Amino acid sequence: MIQIGDVFPWEPAQGILGPELAAPQWYILRTVSQKEKGAAAKLEKQGVPETWYPAEEAWRIQRNAKRDRVAYERLIAPGYLFALFDRAPVWHRISAQMKGYVTGVVGVEDRPYAVPESVLAQMRLVPKRIELLRQEETARDKAARLAREPAAGQRAQLTEGPFAGMVVDIERIDRGIAAFLLAGIKGSASLHTMVRVDASGKPV
Repeated sequence: MIQIGDVFPWEPAQGILGPELAAPQWYILRTVSQKEKGAAAKLEKQGVPETWYPAEEAWRIQRNAKRDRVAYERLIAPGYLFALFDRAPVWHRISAQMKGYVTGVVGVEDRPYAVPESVLAQMRLVPKRIELLRQEETARDKAARLAREPAAGQRAQLTEGPFAGMVVDIERIDRGIAAFLLAGIKGSASLHTMVRVDASGKPV
């Protein structure tokens, strides 16, 4: 029977890592949503040498703030975390000590799957490839917009304001503002409120 005053030898808590591996291995851990960063920090604190989760820099509009746009980290594959183990992972201890952060490990036939370094290297390029695709799309959108915008000496149809739908003759353009002539009346409007038209008055 245990009594007050009894002395017991102190034993350190068993860690989540076992014997050293012949070569480091990457595993894909499943995490609680929005806990990827916290899981990474806890694993590294317990001796896991490296972690990574696919993410990209994005921007959100923040109202009532000093800055309208605020940068944040947008996850590309929410709920997944890549972890590099140089010592054998002890899965049942990881499950117990990472409760609330890690929910499982991706495996094949009920066995944890070690991701080859070559595959991971390709996956690390995904955020950059997505950004390049977005830039190309933005460039195409800009080219399409410029193709629709009229130039000085051309005709355009107004899409906004009191003269919406009317066709005007553009005299000059200065910093995105077009000066136009409509039935002898001079006016001005932003280029983004105009579309170029052909000789018959139809949008190009």
